[in-house]
Amino acid sequence: MRRALLLALLWGVGLSACSLGQLDPKYLIPSERRLKVSEAAEAYANGLRWGRLADAARWVHPNWRQAFLATVNDPAAPLRFTLFEVQSIRLGPGRDQARVRVSFAFYRPPSLKERNLVEEQVWRYEPSARQWYVDPDLGLYRGDVSTGAPP
Repeated sequence: MRRALLLALLWGVGLSACSLGQLDPKYLIPSERRLKVSEAAEAYANGLRWGRLADAARWVHPNWRQAFLATVNDPAAPLRFTLFEVQSIRLGPGRDQARVRVSFAFYRPPSLKERNLVEEQVWRYEPSARQWYVDPDLGLYRGDVSTGAPP
């Protein structure tokens, strides 16, 4: 009886953790984490590449989302991406982080001078949302493209 009660209690705690988004069984498998990060990074890249900035912003951590949109969608000089490619993904440190190396090219009208950059992005898993979010280096996007000045 005692053993059955203990098993029921453990099972209940496990279900509670799953329902709260704290434990996704697939999340524990590295190949599944890598796949989910890859899918998120590709969705972010496609949003930027095709000018769907609101779609891209969905993958930016909520703490950075407004600053991101203000930077890439400045009404006076919005960014136009001509290339955005995911080059590599490294999991860790920890289960809730990944490093994603991307290359991208953009210009800021009215200038047509293109800027090519490589960024090592930090992606973090948010258990409550069951989603990966990027913390973009907004300084890379703020540089004066027409002069090539660093951000």
